[in-house]
Amino acid sequence: MNHIKRLHIIIITFYLGSIFFHSYSKENQTSTNANSSLNSSTNMLNTNTEANTEEKLYKLHQKLAHLRNTKDTANAIQCLIAITDIYRFRGNYNESFDKLWDALLMAENTRDNISQIHIHRNLGILYNIFNKDSMAIKHLQWSIQNSKHSNISKHKQHSQAIQSYFSLATVYSNNHEYDLALSYLDSCHLLNPTSFQPFVIAEMGSIYLRKGQLSIAEPLLNKANKYFVDNDANYQIVTCSFLGDLKQKQNKPDSASFYYSQSYQTIKKKKAYLEYKPQVLKKLAAIHLTQNKPRLAYSLLQEGNMISDSLFNAKSQQNSQLFEIKNKYKEALIEKEKTILQQNNEIKQKNKIQLILSISFVLLLLFGITATILIKVKNRLKKLDLQQQLEKEKNNAVLEVKSKELTTYALQLIDKEQALNELLHIIKETAPNKYPSLRNKFIKGNQNLWEEFNMRFIKVNDNFYKHLREKHPDITPTEQKHCALIKLNFDSTEMAKILNISVQSVHTSRYRIRKKIGLTHEESLSNYIGAL
Repeated sequence: MNHIKRLHIIIITFYLGSIFFHSYSKENQTSTNANSSLNSSTNMLNTNTEANTEEKLYKLHQKLAHLRNTKDTANAIQCLIAITDIYRFRGNYNESFDKLWDALLMAENTRDNISQIHIHRNLGILYNIFNKDSMAIKHLQWSIQNSKHSNISKHKQHSQAIQSYFSLATVYSNNHEYDLALSYLDSCHLLNPTSFQPFVIAEMGSIYLRKGQLSIAEPLLNKANKYFVDNDANYQIVTCSFLGDLKQKQNKPDSASFYYSQSYQTIKKKKAYLEYKPQVLKKLAAIHLTQNKPRLAYSLLQEGNMISDSLFNAKSQQNSQLFEIKNKYKEALIEKEKTILQQNNEIKQKNKIQLILSISFVLLLLFGITATILIKVKNRLKKLDLQQQLEKEKNNAVLEVKSKELTTYALQLIDKEQALNELLHIIKETAPNKYPSLRNKFIKGNQNLWEEFNMRFIKVNDNFYKHLREKHPDITPTEQKHCALIKLNFDSTEMAKILNISVQSVHTSRYRIRKKIGLTHEESLSNYIGAL
């Protein structure tokens, strides 16, 4: 039973692949005679399954020799794939593997990605036949991934992906992972929702049949079978066999016998799907046995067993060297890789030496240039730093001198103001009539003296008032005067004399300034103002 399931997978995949290959050939026709002839041979393989297989093989081998002589590698690969399809369909897996490895080597050497996708898919199918599921999945997944990222049209990408999805679905279906298989079959429909895909529908019906969901399986199988019968397609052999199994599960032996008989008669008529013949005969024999026809049942069973033994013995003999071929392929690849690796290593070694010399020269040159630039920059920076330091020292010296001058000037003002106050006091006592006018002149003179003092202060501390207003915009002009005197380190008494106010007023002003600036009790107002 397991062998029949494997053969079912081969047949489905072969025919689906044939349809897509035929489509691919049509899209890629050129005006060359070789390509036209190849398409003709391939189309004959896909459409005329009753033609003499040996004749087709002979023509394809002739074409392959011609293509190799003319170095038409692309079409030679396609011709090899067509040959492997025939060998696989006939059950000659040994030859199919052999030609596939040859095709794969050619496709890899020419970087023919489309052909590699096709070949890896066919390798996955062959590995699946021999229960090498992990290898089968590996090749089919490679085919799927590369079809997605290949530099071809969307139509061709979908075409390649559908074939790979279908083949992968048959692997999971054979391993009874039906839900996973159905998800891949759904992907086939999603990639081409407008196209009718009878092989996909038939496989879905087969899965639901094996899952026991007969109500879902029946319309799918009937739909697919109608298509194959209407088009007199060979695959009706398979769908009729499925429908016979369905009727058996529905306890309808007469209907089952009808479909099995139709499948058997089509095999005899078309000489196709001979692998199904022993299974169909055994199923018919079982039905006849339940209908009390033991002689007919025995005759059919004996014929089925003889065909089954013949087919699978041949299969075993033909494929005894299957993995030897794989090993030969690997050995050829390894030898090729060793040669390429040796050549690449020699090239790399030469390139490495040249690169080292070039880099050494460039680094030496860069080192010399960098060292020269660094020395020049260092000298320039040193000179600039020295100039800045001298300029700073000069500015500080000038500032210090001017600050001393300003302080001296302020002290002189204080002394002058004190002397004038004493004179005004004497005048007040000796000539009280002249005291008011003289006192007004004295006050006006003080204002002029303050303005002159303020101008000198601004020249020495040009940005002081600007910084003070930016940090504390709510400080009044009078409070700014107080801040200027604080910066010059005048005490409260000296400030009172210069500003012609009481010492208590100076203290009050200092308190307000501290509050506006936001200083704590521990913080020094003089230090804060001096830092501005």
